[in-house]
Amino acid sequence: MLTFLWIFLIIQKSFNFIAVFTCFTICNTEGYCGLKKIIFTTLIIIIIPFIIITIFIQELKPEFKYVSNMNVRVKREETGKIDLVPFEEYITGVLAGEMPTTFNMEALKAQTVAARSYVMKKMSYNKDKDYDVIDTIMNQVYLDDNYLQSVWQDDYDVKIPKIRQAVNSTHGEYLEYKGR
Repeated sequence: MLTFLWIFLIIQKSFNFIAVFTCFTICNTEGYCGLKKIIFTTLIIIIIPFIIITIFIQELKPEFKYVSNMNVRVKREETGKIDLVPFEEYITGVLAGEMPTTFNMEALKAQTVAARSYVMKKMSYNKDKDYDVIDTIMNQVYLDDNYLQSVWQDDYDVKIPKIRQAVNSTHGEYLEYKGR
């Protein structure tokens, strides 16, 4: 690919020189270049290189494909341990940690989509690190199911279904901007 780029740049520079030289030599004595010559020059200098670059050179961007059964590597701040948590279970724990269950269902759904989008971006950026996210406000507050049961106690059976409903009803939904 790099060889192709060098060859392309050499050819493009040659075309640019020829086009400019042609335009200057074909002009009449008053300095008027015909419309055909201007169009020809524009094609060679701008449009043809643009088409070649558009076809052959793709923008490099971090690639991430959403798969619902993947795991998130969560660094537990308190212990330093790294847990592998199933993706949608992680989203459930984040929603429980970042938003009260008393909020409207649509607000919970919006937060779920935002949380999913955030962790996907973090996973793509941190793929070469030991962990994807930290379980505190540094990234997303993640509370595991055991912790939620101990904190919510009798309310657990009322609160967790609402959280899971928000997560399940937005399953696979995430935000992206310009394909990222």
